[in-house]
Formats: sequence, structure tokens, C-alpha cells
Amino acid sequence: MRQKIYLIRHAMTCGNASGKYIGCRTDDVLSVEGRKEAIRRSGLISARISSGAKFFSGPMTRCVSTANLLFPQKNVHIIDELYEMDFGVFEGKTYNELENDSVFRKWIDSRGMTAPPEGESITDMTGRSVVGLYKALDLTKDTEEVVIVCHGGNIMTIMSALFGDDPYDYHVDNLEGYVIEGKINTFEKIRNDKRISDLTYSRFITGDIA
Repeated sequence: MRQKIYLIRHAMTCGNASGKYIGCRTDDVLSVEGRKEAIRRSGLISARISSGAKFFSGPMTRCVSTANLLFPQKNVHIIDELYEMDFGVFEGKTYNELENDSVFRKWIDSRGMTAPPEGESITDMTGRSVVGLYKALDLTKDTEEVVIVCHGGNIMTIMSALFGDDPYDYHVDNLEGYVIEGKINTFEKIRNDKRISDLTYSRFITGDIA
């Protein structure tokens, strides 16, 4: 059996709108515009997903709220590992506020490979995001479609772990993401570090809705 996995980034939050680094230390809520956009796109997104799909969300409010707005009649399971990156002392600040900070510059130059003070590295985040992915897959071995609403950081690191390339190559906007497709045993082989080329992916873009 082939399986499709939809990775969808949550709708816009107040912190997203102001350009702040909002990670796991801030349980940010959806902005008014973010809620409206999720409701506006819910029909189009739902139409692309089969009725037998199973639905998952990261534990933070912005993911759970998005999942409930997009799929209001569905039972959404929480995956605890799928929370956003810990930005440490950079949490809640903008790039402009931090750009002259030498520690911040080193972190930017490392492309997240080093951890911010009191925060976590891309490597650490990748490990727990992949654990979260496989928790969902363990619960859906008889399911052809799996939908996971999570954070941009989770999506970037999962995609990088499965397909290579820099995590930042997989950046997506709010309410967008990727669709990964492959045989069930393909995911199992990758879990066991046996790299094979059966997995494919495409962008999940709903576009503007009139």
C-alpha cells in the first residue's frame, strides 16, 4: 500500500505577522487574519484529502487551532514532539532587533546548526521532529492518507531528514507544506537508515481563493 503524508504549516499568528522569532516558549495564538484565512481555505484543503484520512497536530495552540479550523468534523490526535524550535534568548525578538548581536550573527551564519543560547540546534529539532513523524505513522499503518498540522521548523527538518538538502530549502508559508508519498515499507526502511529512492514529494499550495 502507498501512503500519502500531508505536512501543513499552521495559519498565521500574531508573532508571525510582526516578524518575531516565535518558538516553543511562546504559545502564540492565531491572528484574526490567520483564523479568517484558515476558514477561507478549509474547503479547498479538505477537498484534496480523502475521507478516510487520519489527522494529527503538534501540541501548541496555533497548530491545534489550525487543525480544528481546517478539519472541524475530524478527530485530531496530538503528537507531543511536534512543537516549534526553542529559540532560546532570541525568542520573541525580530531580526532587526538582533542583527547587531554577535551571538545572533554566529547563529545565523551557522544556518541553525549551532544552538542559540539556552535554545536548541537544527540537529536536535530534526531528531524529535522525525520521532513525531514516526509516532503518527505507527498509528496509521492501515491508512492511505495522513495529515499533520505542525510548524515550519518541523516541516523543514522532516523534509531535510527524508530527502537531504538544507532544511531552509524547504521553507513554506502559513497553510502550505508538502505531500510525501511512498510505500509503507519505504518509511520503515528509512527509519532503519536504509536509504532508498521510492519516496517522492510535491509542494502543497492552496493558492489564493476568490
